[in-house]
This record gives sequence, structure tokens and C-alpha cells, in this order.
Amino acid sequence: MVAIPSLTTLAASLALLSVGIVALGAKPAQRFPVGDNGTLRCRLPDYQAEPLLQWLVARYQEPSFLDTDGHDFRGAVLGDRVEEAWFDDQSLSLLQAKHEVHHVRRVGQGATAGVSDILYLTTGQQTLALHHAVDPTAPTRFQDALALHDLVTADQRPAVELTLRDSGIRPASLERTLRLDRKRHGILLSDQTGPCLEIAVDQCTSLQQDLALRWVEFEVSIPPARNGDAVVGETMQRVRTQVLEEVRAQFPQVKPESEGPYATVFLRLQSGTWLPLRTLHELKLSDQQAKIALLMLTALTLSAPALIFALRRVRGQRHQRNAQLV
Repeated sequence: MVAIPSLTTLAASLALLSVGIVALGAKPAQRFPVGDNGTLRCRLPDYQAEPLLQWLVARYQEPSFLDTDGHDFRGAVLGDRVEEAWFDDQSLSLLQAKHEVHHVRRVGQGATAGVSDILYLTTGQQTLALHHAVDPTAPTRFQDALALHDLVTADQRPAVELTLRDSGIRPASLERTLRLDRKRHGILLSDQTGPCLEIAVDQCTSLQQDLALRWVEFEVSIPPARNGDAVVGETMQRVRTQVLEEVRAQFPQVKPESEGPYATVFLRLQSGTWLPLRTLHELKLSDQQAKIALLMLTALTLSAPALIFALRRVRGQRHQRNAQLV
């Protein structure tokens, strides 16, 4: 099992990572408390997705009633895709310890046009957001099995691996375990300086081999650039809370997730199959491979009595013929 690091060790590793990234000429990592990297995700029944989306557009397309602290908000239609992936070792030690190595790729459209990659490292008491650590070609070159070593750019790799090792995590053991695709629709709130808040209904699809489950979620998220600013981030968090309270007042079925995204997605996938996903991951078996193996074992088990009976019958007939010859 991976040991949870002490706060002293974690603080030292975060400082080393920040120094390493600055030395390489990249933007320093942004740090957030665990569970608040800017995004609040909620469970939502499928049948509520469309009514909620219509209400969001009607409510927040003209959001001047949210103006605060010199921020004059305007609304725009939001529509983009987000690809997410989590990395873990063969024993799913990070999942057990509530750590996360989480890659987020956004393919924006309209008001959020463009492609961006962020690598989140959640260990101990903080989440780090690394904006320049991901090789943009890696996710397309490795569709199924992708190691963390392959995802991170060569110049950022030493700093990222140092942080993981100092947190008790072996970087070389990390491979992609879960993949998720989000199609997001809703409202983007912006002020005079740019995007501030994304209010979206997500159509989620698991990209696990042979376990392509679908569900919907509601999320309210602050773009990393605004959440990383201490003053602006605090203001946006208050607005985010106000929006979430308004939504829950209109749609009581919206329930905030209590676990982190990695644990939440894993538990949802586990609820969608009777197979033990932890065991399959340790054995490096896909859902389909496990089902085929179980079917073969079941067929063999059911046919064994008939086979034994047939062999005994043949042997009995042989003994009977031998006795007649004598």
C-alpha cells in the first residue's frame, strides 16, 4: 500500500516542484485544497438533464444579478468536450489512499475554443494543477495503455516524478486506469477580463474497454486561471456557491458528490457490472476477457458430470465385454 506522506514531506516536494518548473521557464503549478480545484460536480438523474439545461440557459444568459466586487458578468452558450484519464498502479494504491493523478484535456468550441491540457496531482492536503506538463500528442498516440512517463513532456518529467516519489508514489508504476469523455452544455459566465464560471450539464461516457456506461452530471467550475488567483478565486467561489444553491432550490435531485472524481467514477463503473473491477485490474483482464473466462469455466463445470458419466459408461461396457470373452 502507498503510504500517505507527512505534511512536512509534502511541503518540501511541492516547493521543489515549483522551483523546477520556474527554472524550466514554465508557469508555476497552481495549488488548491483537496476537493476544490475549482470544480464542484453533482449527481443528476438522466430525466432531469434537459429540463435543467433549459432552466440554466433561461436563468443565466443575462446574469447581471450576479454582479459583485466589480465583476460585471455576461453569459454565453457553452459547448465543449473534456477527456479525462486517471493513473494508478496495478494494485490501485492511489484509489485506496485517495490520491489522484488526473489528466484533463479540453477540446473547446465557441466561447471556449481551443485545446488545453492540465495534469492534476492530488496528494496529502493539496491539489497541484500543472499546465505545461503534458505532451499534447501523447493521448492520441496511445489509445489504450498509456503510462504516466509517456504523458509528461521530457523537460517536466523530473519535477513531476520527484513530487510523486516524495509522496510515496512510484512514477514508473503508474498507468492509465480510467478514461472518461464529457460532452458539456450550459452557460459560460465572463467578466471584463475573461471567463469566470462554467455552469454545465455533462453527458458522460466511460471509455473503459467493454464497459461503456453513460450518465449525466451537473457541474459548476471556475477556470484554473481565475481559481488560482487568491482574491478573484475567493469571489468566484462565492458566486459558484450562489449558483449551486439556486440550482438545488429548483432541482432538489441535484446532489453534490462527496468523493473525489477518481473514486466517484470508479464506484459508478463498479455499480454497472457484477465483476470485481479491482481484481480484474490486478490481473490485467478486461471486462470482456473476464466474462469469456467465466463462461468457459461455467461450461466446463456444467459439462464435467456428463463427461465423467460417459467415461464411466465406456469403462463399464469395456469391463462387460472383457468378462464375456473370459
